[in-house]
Amino acid sequence: VEMREYIPSYFVWLEGEQYPVRIPENYSTELTQKIGHLHQLGFPGTALPFLMRCVLEVDRENIDQASVARTFSILESFLIRRSIAYQEEGSGYHAIFKRLWTDTNGDPELVREKMPTTTKVFPTDETFAKAICEVPIYGKRFEKYCLIQYEQSVRDASLEGLERPVETTDHISPQTPKGLRLNAQEREEFLATLHLWGNLLPMSKKLNSTKSNRAITPQLRSELARESDFATTKQFLGEFDAGGYTEWTAELIRQRSGRIANWALQRWPSFT
Repeated sequence: VEMREYIPSYFVWLEGEQYPVRIPENYSTELTQKIGHLHQLGFPGTALPFLMRCVLEVDRENIDQASVARTFSILESFLIRRSIAYQEEGSGYHAIFKRLWTDTNGDPELVREKMPTTTKVFPTDETFAKAICEVPIYGKRFEKYCLIQYEQSVRDASLEGLERPVETTDHISPQTPKGLRLNAQEREEFLATLHLWGNLLPMSKKLNSTKSNRAITPQLRSELARESDFATTKQFLGEFDAGGYTEWTAELIRQRSGRIANWALQRWPSFT
């Protein structure tokens, strides 16, 4: 294969906010979406040759778009599951991707079989769900991607589109326990759950600066309901009110993390 043949497929994967205009218009909605997901998540640099070869063979009509879209879904699940379960930041994947095309020719079932190694396993449902309830994701490279995907799923349920990116991430429980009057055990639980997914909401920079370090009081809940455009935030407020809660506790954070984990198992399946 001459290198100039790879130029169009290289531009598909070139980083930058303008990547959508570089995706060929003849690609299916599904394939376009899956390419977008990998851009938004961020893929290991070592995966680039494999990703380029996949779209090159689509352009040559040697592999159908649906198969490549499924392959990209499998890859996304593999990366996000490992990112959360093992707190990886995308390193150590060279051994996987250097032979993945040769071993699979892009066939999704073979990709699922050949991609994991003895040191880079595909996290099980149990491992993945448990990690979401225990592993902090705040500040991680993949954090905003997780929030935007959950936000999109909530909006899809109400047939609304997503009009804005996640500018900042807000902690529902304030980042410092000042004024919460916690004993030693409660403080330990506070710190253990502070950065879990269940304690995080997408928020605009302006609203986040206004909320600051305040606890979830009735006044603040009313303010968030009035000012936030995010469906995730409205969902959280609805669950809070429906539960009749008066404060946001570590136990409630774990419960919300559990609900998110159940959703995440469907969003990023194991493909087994």
